[in-house]
Amino acid sequence: MPGWLLQGVGAVVITIGVLASASSAQDTQDATACGQTAQRNALTGAADDAMRPLSADYHLDTDGSLNFSGLDPRAFRSAPCQKSFSAPVPGEALWLRFTVTNAAVEHRTVFVAFGETIYGHVTAYLRRADGSLRVLENGRSVPPADRADKALLTAIPLALGPGEPAHVHLRIAGTTAPTVTPILMSADLFRTSSTTMVLITSLFMGFLTAILVVSLILFRHVAVASYQFYALYILSVLAYSFVWEGWLNQVTSTTVSVAAIGRITEVIASVSAYALCRFCRVLLTVDSARPGLKRLFDGISIAIVVVGVVAVLDPWTFGWPANILGTGLAPVMLVVALIRARDGLPQAKPLVISFLCLFAGLTLANWFFHFPNEVRAPDSVLELLVAKPVDWGFYLAILAEASCMAFAIAAKVRSEREVQASAAAAARTMTEQIAAERDAYGEQLKTTEHRIETLETRLIEDSDGQLLSPEDTRFVNEAVKHVTDHLQDPTFGARDLASALGTSEKTLGRRLKRSVGQTPAAFIRAQRMERARDLILARQFAMVSQVSYAVGFTSTSHFAKVYRAAFGETPNETLKAAVVARPSGMAHETKPSADAQEEADGYMAPASKATGPVPSPTDCGPA
Repeated sequence: MPGWLLQGVGAVVITIGVLASASSAQDTQDATACGQTAQRNALTGAADDAMRPLSADYHLDTDGSLNFSGLDPRAFRSAPCQKSFSAPVPGEALWLRFTVTNAAVEHRTVFVAFGETIYGHVTAYLRRADGSLRVLENGRSVPPADRADKALLTAIPLALGPGEPAHVHLRIAGTTAPTVTPILMSADLFRTSSTTMVLITSLFMGFLTAILVVSLILFRHVAVASYQFYALYILSVLAYSFVWEGWLNQVTSTTVSVAAIGRITEVIASVSAYALCRFCRVLLTVDSARPGLKRLFDGISIAIVVVGVVAVLDPWTFGWPANILGTGLAPVMLVVALIRARDGLPQAKPLVISFLCLFAGLTLANWFFHFPNEVRAPDSVLELLVAKPVDWGFYLAILAEASCMAFAIAAKVRSEREVQASAAAAARTMTEQIAAERDAYGEQLKTTEHRIETLETRLIEDSDGQLLSPEDTRFVNEAVKHVTDHLQDPTFGARDLASALGTSEKTLGRRLKRSVGQTPAAFIRAQRMERARDLILARQFAMVSQVSYAVGFTSTSHFAKVYRAAFGETPNETLKAAVVARPSGMAHETKPSADAQEEADGYMAPASKATGPVPSPTDCGPA
């Protein structure tokens, strides 16, 4: 097993072990405390008044029709050390009966809160010592104006005077959890817990939004399908947290029944699992590399859709298959990522860590969702957060998974760029090879060399064919050198050439007229044209505009006119003759191929469009 994978597994195992040990020690301490408690739910000012399990008698109303006045005291069952109760399904109601006594000498406010997150309708019937009855309500399905407290967490506040008892009947209807874990919390701790949860959920959703933005920026270089499915996955996780944590009710000030919340969350969870499956299919390049894995992903996608539809119809009866499938998706993706990592896929390694963290976090969250942790007074805010493993298990799973997923996306983008760079390099190499093969045509080289020799001869001979004097030869050669050095300078003219040769314009004109029969301007233009023809024959540039700029022309159309006047053909015609020509050893190719003809016709097309009057050939020097 690779070292990086061993380190990741070791970190996850150690974390789970430490948390499990802490949970076990906490359970033992709470069981001992329950056995030693002399008075149930008494607020004595001790440290455990901050948070403790609520001790209550209970009664399950199976049809949910009982009201407070119709309760039979004999129907309640005593459970002094029972910390959690079976949650009522839709249509049922759980009644808790308990007494909270303020044994302190000052007024105290205590909250009856819960270890679970979602509650539909919680009603507290509070009877005081003077016989008065007060009704308090809270929950997701209670209108905001009627709620006993406005915090995200569902709770009922109880204000007690010194030595005052409060006899409470609590009716609980609607929850998505399998258990109900009532808790007594001090007002300070409840506010701290509520504020902390608001901060954590806000940071969580903000982090996911940032991950989404960064990943989409990276994914601009990858397939569009990756955009769609990854964005859908992150958005579905954001929507799930938004609904689950109560932000939907808090922001919109609306009431949503627990039955509706259950169905909404099942829909979002199914969409999230489907999007994750399709996204990983793209990221791991399963379709093109592993046909067997392609069929596996097809089966998983179909199972997610079918199980999701069934779970939406009845989340309380058929929610467990969807829960198992959602949690089991992580190890399946983990195995697939391991297979692709062995294949050498760069983005597979971060995905292995991603799915390992996702599986560990979701497993812990699901375990404590069905088997709640024991409640005890925390010594710090951190310990208070650790006491809610369902929340932090989910948060850590998603955060670690999303972070590793971002690294996987970056690895894929880097791999894609490397492939593109390699393809570009191969294309350049092929282009160079083609150019080299074309330059290797012997017949074309002969033609080019002959033309160059002819042009050089014309430069050093007079019009009657007599050789120039050594002095004139040196002068002409020096002039050619200076013009060649300044070929790309469109402003280089007769004055500049005279200055470079250390003579006057008049003397320059006289000597050039005597030596080569040209004016200084015609001499410079002739040198530019000869160089342009060499460049075209050597195929140094891809466009006529590039050739014109290389020899000092700023207007492509003007260059084409001057070129035609100098050589009797356009730049495009010169190229066509060069492309069609073949070595003498290839005599069986009697006519150019269609590809060669197309290339010659299409190369440097702008030059063929030159129109207008053609300059006099005498202005361009000898052809």
